[in-house]
Amino acid sequence: MISSAIAEAALEHPEIRDGNVARIVAERDRVFAAMQQIPRITVFPSRANFIAFRTEKPLFDVLWSKGILIRDFSKFLRVSIGTREQNDAFLNALKEVV
Repeated sequence: MISSAIAEAALEHPEIRDGNVARIVAERDRVFAAMQQIPRITVFPSRANFIAFRTEKPLFDVLWSKGILIRDFSKFLRVSIGTREQNDAFLNALKEVV
């Protein structure tokens, strides 16, 4: 029920939806560019609300211990785009452990 109410509100207020989409896209592009500058990781282009990347060493457990929640897909990791503060915490943790 809640998700249908949210969907209905998004349809009734496209300016809010469009603003949220623009914020996510801008953050995704900023995080992607920052990740490209970090050595020893490969970042895959994305048009979604997440970024997939591969590292030379296992990082899932290390990032998890720092409170960074990411998805482990065995051959790569995936991070969802959050707020600027959340994304900065992820980038700082990633730089620290790579």
